[in-house]
Amino acid sequence: MYEQLSKNIRTLSKFNNIKLGDLEKQMGVTPGYTSRIDGRRRLSMDKIAKAAEILNVSIDDIWKKDFELELRTPIVREELKNAYLKARKYMSKKEIKELLDCYD
Repeated sequence: MYEQLSKNIRTLSKFNNIKLGDLEKQMGVTPGYTSRIDGRRRLSMDKIAKAAEILNVSIDDIWKKDFELELRTPIVREELKNAYLKARKYMSKKEIKELLDCYD
C-alpha cells in the first residue's frame, strides 16, 4: 500500500509540474523522503492529506489508484491517433480501428 502511495506522489508531482523536492518541502518532510516510503517508512495521515491537497486528489485516491496507468493511457491513445494521421495512407480504416480499440 505504501509503495503505491509513494509511486502516486511521484507520478502526480510530475504530472502537475511540481518538483518532488518542492512538494516534500510543502509537506514538511525531508528531501527524498517520499521515494523511501515502504512498509517500514511511512507518512503520517496529516502529511498524506497535505500531499493530496497539493496534488488536487482525494486521500482515498492517492492511496489506491494507479495514477501512472490512468494518466498514461490517454497520452498513448493520442499518440496512436497522431501516428494514424501520418500512416493512414499505409493502413486500412479497419486496421486502424482495431489498433485503437485495443487501448479502450
